[in-house]
Amino acid sequence: MTETTATEASNDFWLYFKKERQAIETALDLSPQLTKDQLPDHFSKVLQQINQLDKQITEATTFIPSYDERQYAMQIRELTGFLDDTRTRLTPKPKFSFKSKLAKSKTKTVPQVQAEVPSESKNQTSASLENTISFANLENQVLTLSEQECRASASAAVDISLSHLSNCMIWLPKEGVKISTVHIKNIKKCIIVCGTVQGSILMYGLNDSVLVVNCHQFRMHDATNVDVLLQVSSRPIMEDSNRIRIGNNDQDQKSSVNYFDQMDDFNWLKQQASPHWTLLDKDRIDSLSLSLHNLLGLEQLELLPNSQ
Repeated sequence: MTETTATEASNDFWLYFKKERQAIETALDLSPQLTKDQLPDHFSKVLQQINQLDKQITEATTFIPSYDERQYAMQIRELTGFLDDTRTRLTPKPKFSFKSKLAKSKTKTVPQVQAEVPSESKNQTSASLENTISFANLENQVLTLSEQECRASASAAVDISLSHLSNCMIWLPKEGVKISTVHIKNIKKCIIVCGTVQGSILMYGLNDSVLVVNCHQFRMHDATNVDVLLQVSSRPIMEDSNRIRIGNNDQDQKSSVNYFDQMDDFNWLKQQASPHWTLLDKDRIDSLSLSLHNLLGLEQLELLPNSQ
């Protein structure tokens, strides 16, 4: 294979890999919408997709550079971790209990138990929808979690969906409320303070904004001109994004692990540092940390980065 042919093959494989990876990520993002009975087969299919993609990376080693191969392997590990975290969160281990021999011998009750399954599955679907709090199609608003939403989510972690928002101050921290995931789509000129997110924060379209978050997984797609204060316990990921500035959101070093400064840019497979993101300077970090310590109102939008 000539150098030109190898380069073309490598580029084609990158486009293919990107498409397959996005399909896997989308499938995992949709997991909370499935019933408990559907999840085992769903996760099994996703695992098969990851394994198949990993196999194709191995077959492509004849023409992809060794550095690209390492990047692909890293992304496979990220997908596997995403799968494991999602499966653990949605399918908790059953509680241990003793069953008497008498109860075990009553086989006539089995049909009745099976007859109740459809109703139970229906309730699980409803609960998964109830545990999502959404803000959409708003501008020039201060957005917080209401007392009613907090009471409804008191017994379980909630997913937060933010979409099509502009010029908003979004304040998600609330005492007693645990946030499982945050999904961001098509947001511009907003300040988003998330507090602690137990799982992942996923962005598709974020522009001219400020984001403050502590999370386990961080994935940013299609973002431009964003300042991020970040504490993350796994390597953060960005793609199709530019002019991203990142600072440490754990100034007191309360966490033993923080990968805020180890962003993996999927559009930059070279060994040199990606030009698409930089570290925030200390003055900007201090200014954001101090000014966003409490919720004040729309006047805090003065902290937004300058549009260029």
